Amino acid sequence: MDVPLITCLQPSKRFMVDDYVWSHTKLCQYTVRSGYVIATQAAQEIVEPSTTKLKSQVWKPKTSRKIKHFLWLALSGCVASNSRLADRHCGTDKTCHRCGDEEESINHILFRCPPALQVSALSNIATIPGVFPSNSIYTNFDYLLWQAKEQGTPKDQLEVFPWILWYLWKARNEKTFNNKDTSPLDTLELASSEAAAWRLAQILDSYEEPDDSQDEEVEADGEILGEFRCQIDASWESRDQFAGLGFVMLGPVRTFGLKCTQRHLSVLHAKLAALLWAMESSIHQGWTLVHFETDCLTIIKLTEEIDDWPSFSRELSSFSDLKAKFLVFSISHILRTLNVRADHLAKIVRAQGSLFYHVDSIVP
Repeated sequence: MDVPLITCLQPSKRFMVDDYVWSHTKLCQYTVRSGYVIATQAAQEIVEPSTTKLKSQVWKPKTSRKIKHFLWLALSGCVASNSRLADRHCGTDKTCHRCGDEEESINHILFRCPPALQVSALSNIATIPGVFPSNSIYTNFDYLLWQAKEQGTPKDQLEVFPWILWYLWKARNEKTFNNKDTSPLDTLELASSEAAAWRLAQILDSYEEPDDSQDEEVEADGEILGEFRCQIDASWESRDQFAGLGFVMLGPVRTFGLKCTQRHLSVLHAKLAALLWAMESSIHQGWTLVHFETDCLTIIKLTEEIDDWPSFSRELSSFSDLKAKFLVFSISHILRTLNVRADHLAKIVRAQGSLFYHVDSIVP
């Protein structure tokens, strides 16, 4: 290895023509330390590509710090798989206790073990034969952190992958230490529900109450439009079989509504369904003085020009019946930035991927 590095020596004009100097030190003289530094740098460039960018990227997903640290450990080769333990003389058994494979590597646990492959197939994250999942943990992380989004996987579906990897690791430990099997479906459902709960907690914790002067809707004669204010929204994707509905009722007691339904014909149908469900829930709770708010201007037009929308005749007929049950009913448009709570509730519930609804002052 020393011979190629001799090329680093350059002819000196200060000395004789056949003299050389070492350009990597201030005195232009070769030292063992400087030679070692140059040799190490050259070896690192040849042996493998840098994983620095990948390791820095795993701190960016929106997840808990514990899971971010786990992802960094996985990329750094510091997760205690049987293969890693055997290499460090902490055991002799390298096999996978879940599938019997002779080499339980970190990549095997998270991506290549049959339960991990089944979780990938059940999730909404697209798999590409030969690309993901692969035999390289670096390629797999590169796909999840960058390529999957470029391939068209929606951002909200990708956000669950840190929890999937975490609960695959937990399922592996359950089998190794307690001999308890965890099905791929249970792993995926647990990961999805925990991801949704964590994201919702961040939304509710970080929300700052608006000033009363900006928050209160008033009619021209100065009377408040309703005892309650209800912000509504829906989440809809053309490729998803489910839609999410959400509302936040602002009154003496704040109430949250979450509902996952079968996908509607369009995003407008979904947003109108969110309004109808919020109205039904209000009547059921005994709230009949309500001002509704939406960030969709078309919903306002639908409710004001019912006869001009024959394709929504069934829904608008239900709207008229429900409206008649309110003592005070009004609806207005708000900016999308002021409707973030209902928007996130709808997105989270759609990501659940199962039919259910919940109305309570406590988020499940």
